[in-house]
Amino acid sequence: MKRHLRFASALGSGMLGACALVIAGCSRAPVSYEAGIDTAGMDTTVKPGDDFFAYAIGAWDKATEIPADRSTWGGNAILGEKVSKDVAALIEGAAASKPKAGSEAGLRIRVNAHER
Repeated sequence: MKRHLRFASALGSGMLGACALVIAGCSRAPVSYEAGIDTAGMDTTVKPGDDFFAYAIGAWDKATEIPADRSTWGGNAILGEKVSKDVAALIEGAAASKPKAGSEAGLRIRVNAHER
């Protein structure tokens, strides 16, 4: 069961890549990328017919440690943690600017800080 959860997390990494392409498409600078299959996570020493899971993401599975407080780990979890840290930094930065009491910025800071 845990192997399948890791596989699902690895598939989530593909979603992370797709999101990166969408975000990169929003910028004005031209972006170059190569299409194809990322073989870095594959374990080509295993025959696909013997154990396709190990063949497809065996190297990633061996190199990746799931944190003790998580049941799965992958691109989506990594992205989620980064977004949470970035939002917290934005809120703390806005709070440090000491907006006027009752202002829209002050209200948003209080609401967001309460939700954490």
